[in-house]
Amino acid sequence: QYTFGMWFGALSMGILCGIVPFKLGKKYGKESWGMAGLIASTIGGLILGIILAIPLAGIFSSIILASKPN
Repeated sequence: QYTFGMWFGALSMGILCGIVPFKLGKKYGKESWGMAGLIASTIGGLILGIILAIPLAGIFSSIILASKPN
């Protein structure tokens, strides 16, 4: 039961953090970068939890915002 809770919590944290780059990617026409950010944050959340999910979401969000048209 503890293991299931741990995996579920890590997965949900990764998904919640990954929603930010996903939404930004949809807004600025960079769907592939947004999806990559969601997937990377989810996998990072499974590996190290929120410690890795937040930086990955920030990196992909920065990439999307830096490449948006002016």
